[in-house]
Amino acid sequence: MKKNINLNKQNFIFGLLISIIFISSIFTYINIQDQKQITQNKIDEINNITQNTIDGNIIFFRRSLSQMLLQIIRQDDKFKQYIISNDKQNTIKLMNKYFKRMKKINRYVNIFHLISKNNISIYRAHKPNLNGDDLSSFRPIIVNANKLKRSRYGFENGKLGIAYRIVFPLIYDNIHYATLEIGVDPKLFVSSFITIQDKFHSTIIIKNNQIKDKIQNKPVVRNNNFYIVNPDNFYKNIFSLIDTNKTNETIKYNSKHYSTYKYLLRTFDNQVAGAVLMVTNISNDYKQLDHQIITSIIKQLILSFVIILIVFYAFSLYDKKISNLYKKEQQHEQTLAQQSKLAAMGEMIGNIAHQWRQPLSVVSTVASGMKVQEELGILSKDEIFKSSDQIVKYTQYMSKTIDDFRDFFKQDKTKTTFSLEDALIKDLELMKASFTNNYIKIIHNIDPTIKVYGYKNELTQAFLNILNNAKDQLSNLKSDIPRQIVINAIQEKKYIYITITDNAGGIKENIIGKIFEPYFTTKHKTQGTGIGLYMTTQIISQHYNGTIEVKNVNINVDGKIYKGAQFIIKLPLY
Repeated sequence: MKKNINLNKQNFIFGLLISIIFISSIFTYINIQDQKQITQNKIDEINNITQNTIDGNIIFFRRSLSQMLLQIIRQDDKFKQYIISNDKQNTIKLMNKYFKRMKKINRYVNIFHLISKNNISIYRAHKPNLNGDDLSSFRPIIVNANKLKRSRYGFENGKLGIAYRIVFPLIYDNIHYATLEIGVDPKLFVSSFITIQDKFHSTIIIKNNQIKDKIQNKPVVRNNNFYIVNPDNFYKNIFSLIDTNKTNETIKYNSKHYSTYKYLLRTFDNQVAGAVLMVTNISNDYKQLDHQIITSIIKQLILSFVIILIVFYAFSLYDKKISNLYKKEQQHEQTLAQQSKLAAMGEMIGNIAHQWRQPLSVVSTVASGMKVQEELGILSKDEIFKSSDQIVKYTQYMSKTIDDFRDFFKQDKTKTTFSLEDALIKDLELMKASFTNNYIKIIHNIDPTIKVYGYKNELTQAFLNILNNAKDQLSNLKSDIPRQIVINAIQEKKYIYITITDNAGGIKENIIGKIFEPYFTTKHKTQGTGIGLYMTTQIISQHYNGTIEVKNVNINVDGKIYKGAQFIIKLPLY
């Protein structure tokens, strides 16, 4: 019992410690995830601000520049006249004038271009010498604007690199004469992001699968199908670490953490022409995150340690109570065991009396016969030897009976492997005379190959308690009713099944669930203690890891059906 209490105590403490560590780990993990989420939310917020800022800059630029172009196209009569009359000389002068004005307004305007309705370059204010090119094969935005005779805008690559372009067909009196294009460097849209103490960086990356190693004698750095023209040292090193297929990610470079965000630059038909790459130094955020994680882990460890101390302190306070409880239970178990032994001893004394009654009667009869023969003078030598042999025979039987009962009361010190049949037959031999005197027939069918591991005398006592109960109930039956006990024992798979069945009328349904309780008995207090079946359950469950149950059944005795009780014992194989 104490072993079980200590084992339960150890299991409880171990389980509690595991639970504390597990719960602490969960809280630590949740806290760490929360801190990471806070940091990620901060990064997402920066990216959202970047997205909204660039979106706003593009929309503002497109509207303001569109108004400027519409003013030129619709309100400048000279420009209209020169276009309709195909006056190239005066057109060029006006183009130069407008280009200089727009450059003063916005220094990022770098393209001002007049194209024929057949996609031929007429004039480039930004590059006067580059005229006469056929743009059909590499300028989709112009081809589409000329084809549909509608304005278009979007990012597109050209000989000068990527630019945000607005294209307006020049239509007067429903006649399409030419197309006007204005372009701006994408850096305009990130100009509001200022590099402060190495915190913010931005550059333009261009998408093109057939890029050369150099563009206009400027070096190119590649990553998959994206490239940067003439990058600074920072982007030369960091660009290779970036996954160009991801919109945003966190990377580590030179022991610093950076958040990257790619704002995709799309063409008029929603194709990706490139991206604005924003790189933000978030090393301070990660330092704070690491600090918060370490602090969280330390707090959880301290909390776990405090809880463990409290648990051990609580167990130290209640250890005496547990020990006292164990002592009381141990004393109770010892009392029950002693009472059971005394009850069994009483039963055995009765069985001894039954076993000795016949031999004593025979010895007394033989001795009296010898005395009478001696008095009559007819006692012969042969008769003396014959009578002496009978007396020796029966006294040896009585001596063997004493040895059997003495062995029953011996306490086994070690567990052994023994035959189940031997244990049951031993009980039947001890009770043979008692069964005979009460006209009880015993039928047993026990598999002789079944072996059991444990204390043999304990199992014998368990069986004996059941058999004694059955004998007492059967002895109360009317004399004309046959009395029978059937014992079966079989082995199936990993278990041994033992049934002990009588025809004594069964057990009342209102008490059948109580018969294994200590001190419960249906006999008068002078005849029963109520601990026999309780000790049987203790032996079966605690010493053999088995189970015992009882139920009422119908049993066939000499062709008639009688009601009786059946005890079912299930033992695991050793």
